[in-house]
Order: sequence, then structure tokens, then C-alpha cells
Amino acid sequence: MVKSTATIHNKKGIHVRPSGLIFKAIMGYTGKIVVAKKGFETVISDIISILTLGLMQNDKITISVDGPDEELMLSTLTELFEKNYEFEEA
Repeated sequence: MVKSTATIHNKKGIHVRPSGLIFKAIMGYTGKIVVAKKGFETVISDIISILTLGLMQNDKITISVDGPDEELMLSTLTELFEKNYEFEEA
């Protein structure tokens, strides 16, 4: 198992669109991914599990990965959670 901390930089937090991109990156991963924020943790199994964390800008999280290629998956997730997403306004 490997762990890392990350800070949410996106102005609007991790809402539906970033959650979709994060989930797309882990789809099919056979290991276990847990994200914790202020004592609350959830196993990331779908987009809803990411959204339930209510991640807002400047929130600090801990990401834990246990499984194949865990270092690579941890690095990918840390980057995705810390990314400053810029989506065009509709």
C-alpha cells in the first residue's frame, strides 16, 4: 500500500466533470483506492463516491492505493486531484 497527500487547487472543487475524468483514469483498476478528508474516508468505486467527499478548493486529502502498479496509480491520482481544471462555460 502507498499513500500520498494532495491539495485541491480547482476553484470550483472536484465537481461532476473532474470526478468523471478521475473515475475514467481508474476505471478497470483491480486494486483498492481510498481517499480521506478530515477523518472521513471512502473507497473510490464510482463517480458518486468521489462526489460524496465534497472536495472544495484548498481541501487536503490523503490518497491510499493498494494493488498492481500502485505507485503509478497514486501518482496519476495525485496529479488529477491537484489539477486546476478549466472548462468552458456553457
